[in-house]
Amino acid sequence: MSLGLIGASLADYYEIRITLDGKNGSFYNKNYSHAIYTQAGNTVSKPLEESKPISPQDAFDKIIEQVIIQFIKDMQSQGVFI
Repeated sequence: MSLGLIGASLADYYEIRITLDGKNGSFYNKNYSHAIYTQAGNTVSKPLEESKPISPQDAFDKIIEQVIIQFIKDMQSQGVFI
């Protein structure tokens, strides 16, 4: 793989499982898939061409934020949260 002038696009995939210990001893489990895409060198690939660069830590923090928000929405749609 060349990371020089040609450039490269890389993906780091994450599998995240959230478990909620609900009322009355019930448990709610949800699995989520997410990814961080990294571009190195002279490359542009869709749909990343309009993305703004951020640090790896900021990208991971964003994943956690998005997954937690989605989990809350999923639980609300199931009537778990009022």
